[in-house]
Amino acid sequence: MNHLNINLNPIYNILFAPKVAFKDIFDRKDKHLFILIIVGCIWHTFNNATNYNSNARLWTSLIVSILISCLIGWVFLLAYSAVISWLAKLNGGSGSVRSTFTVMAWSFFPGFIGILLYLLVISIFGSDVIKNSTAIGYLDVIRSILLIINGLLNIWSLFILVTGIIYVHQISVWRAILVIAIPFVAMLLIFSLLTLI
Repeated sequence: MNHLNINLNPIYNILFAPKVAFKDIFDRKDKHLFILIIVGCIWHTFNNATNYNSNARLWTSLIVSILISCLIGWVFLLAYSAVISWLAKLNGGSGSVRSTFTVMAWSFFPGFIGILLYLLVISIFGSDVIKNSTAIGYLDVIRSILLIINGLLNIWSLFILVTGIIYVHQISVWRAILVIAIPFVAMLLIFSLLTLI
């Protein structure tokens, strides 16, 4: 029974007590980053699946998108971690790029729930439930519920990220939110400007 508790504690903690979880993660020098980043890429792909054309082959589109997302995701996460770490240091933070990268990877943990949810919904209602469609019906209600639940999982993911940045950089909540938000807003502005060109 003790062995089971030891195995389940990190999962429970990252979901419900991330500060405790991060202490344990950094004490143990956790090795699960690769799996977590893959989960994050798959989850991100499913979250964007509603943009797919309703006539496209869903699974082919998803597999190609996941592969591209995983290749680009590593570079993006490293760059984002470096920027967050630099901004945190400007705000009195003491963490490293590596520790920031670890926090970002673990913030994808709710993605496990998101992926299972998508697979469950697709297995019950078919792939049309997550395809972009102009048709109105019960699938729209299911799709809306799915989007709301995933929105909550994204908020949960953000909470884990903020808590982790506070832990590794030893900065306040507001400074942690600021250093996470600045690069995100900057990227949105850049992409918005690029679409206007």
